[in-house]
Amino acid sequence: MPQIVIDGRSIEVASGTKVIEAAQQLGIYIPRLCYHPALGSAGACRLCAVSFLEGPVRGLLMSCMVEAKEGMVVSTQHPDALQFRKQIMEWLMMNHPHDCPVCDEGGHCVLQEMTVAGGHSMRRFPGSKRTYEDQDLGPFVQHEMNRCIHCWRCRRFYQEYSGYKDMGVMGLASRTYFGRAVPGPLESPFAGNLIDICPTGVFTDKPSRFKARRWECQRAPSLCIHCCLGCSIVVNSRYREVLRIEAGHNPEVNGHFICDRGRYGFDYVNHPSRPRWPLVEGRACSWQEALAYAGGRLREIIEKHGPSSAAVVGSSRASLESLGALRLFCEKHAVSGPFLWMETQELKCVRRLLQGQELFVSMKQVEEADTILVVGLDPVQEAPMLALALRQAWRKGGWVGVVDPRGVELPFCFSHWVVHPREMGMALEYLAGKPKSPYEGFDDQGFLKAWRQALARGKRPVMACGTLLAKADFMGACLELAHFLRKEKGCGGLFPVLRGANSLGAVAVSGSEASGLEELLEAIERGELKALVLVETDPLFSFWGKARLKEGFKGLELILVMDYLPSGVSKQASVVMPCKSLFESSCLFVNNEGRLQEATAVHHGGIPISQMLEEANPPRTFGTEIPGGGTCAGWEALAKLSEAMGESLGFSDLPGLRNVLRQRFGWLREVRPGQRILALEPEGGKRWEEIFHSQKEEGQGALSLLLVQATFGTEELSSYSRHSCKMEAGPMGFLHPETAACLGLKQGDLVRLGWEQGELEFLLETKENMHKELLVVQAHRLLDWDKAGRPPEVVNSGQLEKII
Repeated sequence: MPQIVIDGRSIEVASGTKVIEAAQQLGIYIPRLCYHPALGSAGACRLCAVSFLEGPVRGLLMSCMVEAKEGMVVSTQHPDALQFRKQIMEWLMMNHPHDCPVCDEGGHCVLQEMTVAGGHSMRRFPGSKRTYEDQDLGPFVQHEMNRCIHCWRCRRFYQEYSGYKDMGVMGLASRTYFGRAVPGPLESPFAGNLIDICPTGVFTDKPSRFKARRWECQRAPSLCIHCCLGCSIVVNSRYREVLRIEAGHNPEVNGHFICDRGRYGFDYVNHPSRPRWPLVEGRACSWQEALAYAGGRLREIIEKHGPSSAAVVGSSRASLESLGALRLFCEKHAVSGPFLWMETQELKCVRRLLQGQELFVSMKQVEEADTILVVGLDPVQEAPMLALALRQAWRKGGWVGVVDPRGVELPFCFSHWVVHPREMGMALEYLAGKPKSPYEGFDDQGFLKAWRQALARGKRPVMACGTLLAKADFMGACLELAHFLRKEKGCGGLFPVLRGANSLGAVAVSGSEASGLEELLEAIERGELKALVLVETDPLFSFWGKARLKEGFKGLELILVMDYLPSGVSKQASVVMPCKSLFESSCLFVNNEGRLQEATAVHHGGIPISQMLEEANPPRTFGTEIPGGGTCAGWEALAKLSEAMGESLGFSDLPGLRNVLRQRFGWLREVRPGQRILALEPEGGKRWEEIFHSQKEEGQGALSLLLVQATFGTEELSSYSRHSCKMEAGPMGFLHPETAACLGLKQGDLVRLGWEQGELEFLLETKENMHKELLVVQAHRLLDWDKAGRPPEVVNSGQLEKII
């Protein structure tokens, strides 16, 4: 490990460390514009010049391009270096429009900081400035090319780091242009990161344009809960309105970046129809009145029909505190539950996963893996940041193989074994090299050979799996294969992708007796339930049993909704209690790898001033209360409801609740935010032989039906965001071209899928790389779920009909 001296201070660094990184470790900041820790060195801006006084190299060199070597003596403040950097700043600013007063980047612009630090204030060059034509790059990113100083960060991120090609570089020398060949929306689901990495104002945030300067905003670190990965974010709020999300740095989870769903799905907290006051039978009232009414009605129902006639329902988007309070409420009042609004199969999958937490790996470990097997998972659609991590592994020479029946697309080359859902288990057994497998000779399309070669040369294998195609026993098989990899190589592990942000936490807190949505629906239809308390969940969102549920609601005497969304079910509720979002109340979540994470409150909340303007001015009335600020966290509302029923849950504030939960759950007592939990006791599970060797064959010409997720349009929270909705395409269905041709269908047809219990209409797209015996339909929010009963697992050609 080389030892070098920078500005008189000595440091020993790892081999291969650049001088600019070594200085950073000493706390010495060397100016830079093109260098980024995630993108590496480019040597384009020339601003990080330092003087090398002793060692293997001498003179003025770029610190981002020189590796630290033994005996180097470096000065960042040498007069030659200072004069060089000052001259560079003047050159960089020669064509810049100097429009900081009207630039949204002003105040947090790296170029602005470097200009001031370099002492540049006057443009001496008398010639005309270079100008460019800006492009419309879609609803997220604003383009102002005249501010560009050609650092190449945007191109390096967009094409090299994230793997998308629709934006790049054109032109030569001083006429170099960064943009698209033709104007249009950026295709990458990571395009918003251009805003964070651009050191000038070329790419700025379009939805928040001209609304606030950074120093005017309330800012705090928080969590993205639009999928299960738990990426770190930084939230910007002004005048009670969340305006912008930036990527937070979390080395173990998301690194420096986030996806566009996480960046632009936040607007649900600003929704104009969001509940701000308690409602009783549609009438606004005080918290006292709502609690007295709801508590009284619940008591009456319990006394009349028994405790089991009331049920409490939570979801995987609720915080750990709300889920914990939900369980305490059930136990205190002996009511039914807790129910979780999750598919029963998904619930079982998560329980099986909790048996193998010692195998879980982080997204950082996925990036470092050299052999990655992705099973039953479409990363770009289900957890976009995983696709970015897989690409980094591929860029380092790693092998990535996907076993999935869908037409999976990733921003790099990968091996794809198209396997029918009923054969997924056989495929896993085959890949594990089970001796005397009855599936020897399986048509693996050369995948097995590639897998074995990659595994033979690899040292850090990782397996990523989803739950969309899976059953609980399938998840057990995934754990077995992960065990096999660890046994073979002595390392490696499993990276599960779940459907909800807090799926692991929900199952861990709710216990083994928690039930899923099917059990809840059946209980409602049998008339066993007379009251429902729904905490941060909407059973009517994109649910195949929507019509059944609405019919079942007619038999209920009380529906109480505690939520921050203007959900469909809140319109049918007797009582609505408005809740705080995670931006308004500190809370805990557990991500897919079992990591406990904390989101801190950004602001108090309340109705955004922009929604209260009178003739473009704020209201001219004064008061001591925040308009619309009388909301409670979900756990707080449950505690107050319990008190209104005459029983305390044993806490009065957030620290009190967390103490109760730590006493109750040993695994929570053992960990701190950022660490991993160890939760449920293992449950028994079937072995492979019991799982897959009894798979049923389907009829000739039948198609298996899969309802899948999309980057935009299927996730609940982002569907309430004005910004995300602009990137939504309509509901799509997918068939193999040969299958579509046999059915008399083609790309672009509007198709109706009908079955005994309902129908769905969607636009058809054909994909060559999907299974021929498969129909894939996005579980899109714009599908008419009122017409859809439980979807069949298998459909035949007569059930598909071309509409247009």
